[in-house]
Amino acid sequence: MYHLRSALCGLLLAIVPAIGQPPPAASYDDPRNLPLSPEVHADRSITFRMYAPNAKEILIVGPTIVAALKGTMAMTKGDKGVWSFTTPPIDAAIYSYGFAIDGAMRVPDPANPNVEGRRWGHTSYVEVSGDPHTPRDYRAVAHGTLHIHFYDSKVLNEARGFVVYTPPGYESSKSHYPVLYLLHGSTQTEESWSKVGGAQIILDNLLADGKAKPMVIVMPYGHIGRQMLPSSGGQGRPGPGPMAVAMSAFEKDFMGEVIPLAEQKYRILKGTANHAILGLSMGGGQSMSAGLHHPEIFGYIGSFSGVSNYRTEMEKMGAATLNKYRMIWIGCGTEDSIYPANKAVSEWMTTNKVIHTFRSIPGAHVWPVWHKFLAETVPMLFASGVKK
Repeated sequence: MYHLRSALCGLLLAIVPAIGQPPPAASYDDPRNLPLSPEVHADRSITFRMYAPNAKEILIVGPTIVAALKGTMAMTKGDKGVWSFTTPPIDAAIYSYGFAIDGAMRVPDPANPNVEGRRWGHTSYVEVSGDPHTPRDYRAVAHGTLHIHFYDSKVLNEARGFVVYTPPGYESSKSHYPVLYLLHGSTQTEESWSKVGGAQIILDNLLADGKAKPMVIVMPYGHIGRQMLPSSGGQGRPGPGPMAVAMSAFEKDFMGEVIPLAEQKYRILKGTANHAILGLSMGGGQSMSAGLHHPEIFGYIGSFSGVSNYRTEMEKMGAATLNKYRMIWIGCGTEDSIYPANKAVSEWMTTNKVIHTFRSIPGAHVWPVWHKFLAETVPMLFASGVKK
């Protein structure tokens, strides 16, 4: 009997661990296959790695990293199916990137938790610190608060959202504040300016240095529909279609839903001297369009690397009306494909004696350019008199 009990106990001990252990994970679900990626080195170079044992080709893609490397780079396959590529030392900045595997569309780095959600092609990003510092560098200063809002748009008949930044001390104060409406670019979302753009970090730093006035920032969603469909021409869903129609639909929602809701929920000062609107790329065109259509609301308008489809509206308004704005600001990177178009609008304004600022700096259609533009324009907002 004793020997029988011993044998049974031994059998149970052998079975129990097998029962308690999950089955082995497939290679694509096994976190042990995740390589260290990205790895930022002391000399500001970056090593990207990707586990893909059956891949034939992996490219590092994405406008920011491609601009920094002056082209799309191929990774090299190494041991155990891990591909890698190490950049040369690059400037301190934030870099968006992804991997194109065997010609497929870009995917984010599965080993990197820092991902910008987009309407298509979710994108990984990596921050490279260094000297000189960038406007987006995190610093141990007083911090504001980010708020997320959802609403049901009666104008567009869809659920939408926007993000709001309130400055340090807002919650403990009863004061009213000026407002900046800050618009994102094509394929981005209402979280892009806070997540990758670091608008809240840039504002915190400027406020800590005494270079800006405390303000509320409202960051709305700029597209019509959340999902891009092939039949929509890239605009999100069948029916608005053309960009001009989509921009008009956005503007109706922005003016009719977002602004009233923001003013209802936050202590926002009235008057054009306290209202600004800025945006990047698609949002640059939207900010100029909404700003020009509503001079009774906005005193400060500007565009970062924006589409320049607003010139017709400016021609209708004329210099006398345009010069009533406290600020008209246009900026674009000199390596951006739309730099000539932006420069042409500035030249038209100069010829027609429209007071404005045109700013060009080295760079392409990328976040590091827009970080600098935001840091440069915010101190110009809500100052007494006309700030050019």
